Amino acid sequence: MDKHGIALTFVNDRSVFGKTDLTPDNGTAHTDFNRYREVWLDRFSKQPPAGSDLFAAYRQPFPENLPAPPPAALSDGIFLPQNGGETAAWRQWRRFLEQAASYSVLKDFPSRKNTSLMGAYLSVGCISPRLLARESLERRLNAWADNIIRRDFFLQLALQHADDDPSDGNPEHTLRLTLWQQGRTGIPIIDAAMRCLHKTGSLHPALRRLSADFSATF
Repeated sequence: MDKHGIALTFVNDRSVFGKTDLTPDNGTAHTDFNRYREVWLDRFSKQPPAGSDLFAAYRQPFPENLPAPPPAALSDGIFLPQNGGETAAWRQWRRFLEQAASYSVLKDFPSRKNTSLMGAYLSVGCISPRLLARESLERRLNAWADNIIRRDFFLQLALQHADDDPSDGNPEHTLRLTLWQQGRTGIPIIDAAMRCLHKTGSLHPALRRLSADFSATF
């Protein structure tokens, strides 16, 4: 590309802020979510809203009716409850907004179907986290916006600990990690959460936090 005079610019669009964009001066990742949230909101408030689409003339959209991959290409036993694609992502977001007023009250109850189901769409890049963050904050859906902020928070933490060995080479720790992964810890809600994750590929946000916290102390 250089010899043809074509510039290449790398941009981050997986998260609102890159993994090191909000790193403190000491170079280490934020470990206090509340402090990170303050920094995140301050920086986000200073960002201008997205302008015109500069690439509209060059975009080649995929057809919405692309055939699904054959079952053999999917993990054994995984049931995919959502349709893929940007259009489906925005449709799901609009559906969530119809009941979003009760999200702050019901978000910590896994038995209630009141989550946005945007996790998969965000993970594979079907929808912009910046647009969802801006819209949720404009609608004062602060409890939901915290999910986007928390997502950035853990991504920057994961970078800081990318080389960590969760088992530390200790056979007992390796066994405990395996039991947790397989849903055989003996703690009913943790094991149910891990079975749900294996079966559906998705997990309620409250159960994600609970399972992750448990894995750190098990």
